[in-house]
Amino acid sequence: MKMIKHAALSVLVIFLFTWVLGSAVSAEEKKQELSEEDQKMMELLETYATPGENHKHLEYFVGEWESQVKMFGDPGTEPITHQQAITVKWILGKRYLHAHLRGELMGKPYEVFVYTGYDNYNKKYFAIQLSTMDTGYFISSGTLDKSGKIRTETGIMDEVTGEKINVKAVTTLMDRNKYMYEFYSIDSKGKETKAMEIIYYRKK
Repeated sequence: MKMIKHAALSVLVIFLFTWVLGSAVSAEEKKQELSEEDQKMMELLETYATPGENHKHLEYFVGEWESQVKMFGDPGTEPITHQQAITVKWILGKRYLHAHLRGELMGKPYEVFVYTGYDNYNKKYFAIQLSTMDTGYFISSGTLDKSGKIRTETGIMDEVTGEKINVKAVTTLMDRNKYMYEFYSIDSKGKETKAMEIIYYRKK
């Protein structure tokens, strides 16, 4: 069976789902009507669509958190600090986390939505970030280490200058009620510079 691209799989599952619902025959008859290739495709689609072992790592983050944020500038200067509140919930049948972050920076309130999941197809964790400090979005993706406590993601971020910079985000579980998020910029030579550090403390 030829492999079909991820986007095509999504289109196919919608088509097959609609076709199944639209007919009055029994499920057994439906199974008989599907070709062997279609049955294999349906099984493959179900595998990609079903949360699995890798999604269990995300359960840790569900709840209410408060945090201390440090934003680093030029070497030798004091970081800018502020507090942040975050509420994290499962959405769409425990496939994704929806995190709602709220804080105030330099006298201005802000909100951030972060959607985090594990992509069974690409075998990677990913995060999509939207905020009131921007009109764009930021996407990062990566993997979890063998300990199950450190998730490292990379991505490309748009700068206000029009440049694009490579970045790295590292999430480290410190204990059951505390974790750290570190954000680094990466220059053309591969040198990493820490831009932000957030320590989260579980409230409930």
